[in-house]
Amino acid sequence: METTEITIALKSDHIHMPLLWLLESGWLTNDMHSLVVKDDLQAIEAIKSGEATVGLIDPFALEKENIDNLRAMMLCTDAQAPDILAVSAKRLDEIDYYQLSPDFYNTLYEHLVDHLMREYYGIQNRYEQDSTTLESVELARILIGKEALEITEEYEYTENLCLAWWIMHGTPLVRSVLYVPEQHLGVQHIINSKLNILSDFLDQQGPTIAREVSNTTGITLDKWEVLINSLTLTTNEQARKGLRQLLSLSKSKR
Repeated sequence: METTEITIALKSDHIHMPLLWLLESGWLTNDMHSLVVKDDLQAIEAIKSGEATVGLIDPFALEKENIDNLRAMMLCTDAQAPDILAVSAKRLDEIDYYQLSPDFYNTLYEHLVDHLMREYYGIQNRYEQDSTTLESVELARILIGKEALEITEEYEYTENLCLAWWIMHGTPLVRSVLYVPEQHLGVQHIINSKLNILSDFLDQQGPTIAREVSNTTGITLDKWEVLINSLTLTTNEQARKGLRQLLSLSKSKR
């Protein structure tokens, strides 16, 4: 690998979109590039084949790869992130079911939602049936990503699950972990320093990035401003603690 140049494999989901925009904006030096992938498996395959140098991957996808997650750089959000919501017509402590889109099965979001619904809100049952039969069941709907950011309907009750995680655990919520393959571990400090540049741009140019991403997606500027303000790329101990807490959920998953 040319140690002065890296290509980062990223999904084009909402949480990575600000980073993708930055990498494609021309603001950065020309030694950092992005490779858009459809899922974590494609990202890992691109890294193994040399098409990408590293990738930001769902922590649970990395766990399956037996990667030392706790030493890697992590993309995290704080308690204010507005992109994971539970909405309902009743208080959550009066509801017996919650519904999660199958799009998020086998991801960190499934582990997170199952954990918070069960342990924080006391809702033990995930509703698995087709949504056409929902009229007879009172439940909390889980909105993630664009569905949460684009929310226009006013619900009687809206709970921010990022805030619930923070209250329960007191740590950042890790959204993805940098996968650095074994052949590049010797220059991981160089890779991390380059990602720190991305983190600095998020901090310093957040409003501008939010405006550009809002124009691209059509999602309102204020939601992107809050989400980008909550994002950080870090290797600090609090984030590592949050990652350990998150990964432990797989052991207690029902």
